[in-house]
Amino acid sequence: MEKQKKSDAGIYKILNLVNGKIYIGSSSRLRKRIYEHKLALNKGEHPNTHLQNAWSKHGESNFQYSVVEEIETPSKEYLLEREDYWIDLLGAGNPSVGYNKRTAQGVFNPYWKEGQQYHKTATRDVEFYKSKMYLNWASEPVKEKIAIFLADLASKGSITVKELDLYIRITAKETYYIDKQGELLTEESRIQLEKSRLSSVYQICPDTFSILKEYKGLSVILEEYPTFQRKHLEAVVYGLTKYNKDKPTIMKSIQGFYFLAKDKYDSIENLEEYYKRKPCGMKEGSRRHKQMLAPPKPERKLVVSTSEVSTEYKSIKDFLDQNPDFKRKGIEKALSGERPVYKGKTFKYEINRIPY
Repeated sequence: MEKQKKSDAGIYKILNLVNGKIYIGSSSRLRKRIYEHKLALNKGEHPNTHLQNAWSKHGESNFQYSVVEEIETPSKEYLLEREDYWIDLLGAGNPSVGYNKRTAQGVFNPYWKEGQQYHKTATRDVEFYKSKMYLNWASEPVKEKIAIFLADLASKGSITVKELDLYIRITAKETYYIDKQGELLTEESRIQLEKSRLSSVYQICPDTFSILKEYKGLSVILEEYPTFQRKHLEAVVYGLTKYNKDKPTIMKSIQGFYFLAKDKYDSIENLEEYYKRKPCGMKEGSRRHKQMLAPPKPERKLVVSTSEVSTEYKSIKDFLDQNPDFKRKGIEKALSGERPVYKGKTFKYEINRIPY
């Protein structure tokens, strides 16, 4: 008589012997599936973070595997159906009982959803937001005002907060903007605030603190000095306070160059006191002195070519204004050589030489 082969399909349970919590799963190859669990847990790579944290804390010896139901030649749908049955029966979807965050069908378990929402509401209160580094710049009344708004918004769902130079952006179900006085901005007032920053910018000579050159906005400077990062340039131009490990610092130069917005320049009575040093006293005729006092560099133009024609543009912005279906990132990759052709076009810079 032929010996009947034992089924290797069914429902299994992983039991935490320390706190009694369980994890329920199903597989058509139980021994292989349990081996995969052990391998991932021992490597610290298990997708269920709560089960992984418990395993890392208590160790393999405090977990026990067992088969709760064997199933003869089941379909995948029937296996998932039985897995959900055992999750419900043993309460493995309840965070206080088990580790099953989702049902066998992949639906997020409502017990975990309610638990996470409660955790966010309970911990992210006004004091939590007042302690955040992105509000270090604010006075106590402004900090309190913004923190109350953030805590109220967080109680309704997850939020992301980003401190920008002109305002704070809060992303939730909608996007909100709060200015540096703690007032909620409308879309019109936000745009108006951004436009107010498009004033003249002076390049300051480090030797005499005189004005070397005037620029109409930051974009013009970034075109001439492509190695500058916009956020760092803004910090220098507007004298913004940055926080490094809670220590306030005002950025006053970028890569050795000095810039100030016209309004900021007009408001400073003593530049020596602002920069906290005397003019650098460069030797006349030195390389650095010539570099700072040199006439404007030859302008460069952007040349965009196809197999048939080449067209010149003043800058990437000029090209994008006329060709909105292109992306700046793609053009920059083409210019760097990372992507030789972008949408059937090649891009390169050419210098408009100054005749001597």
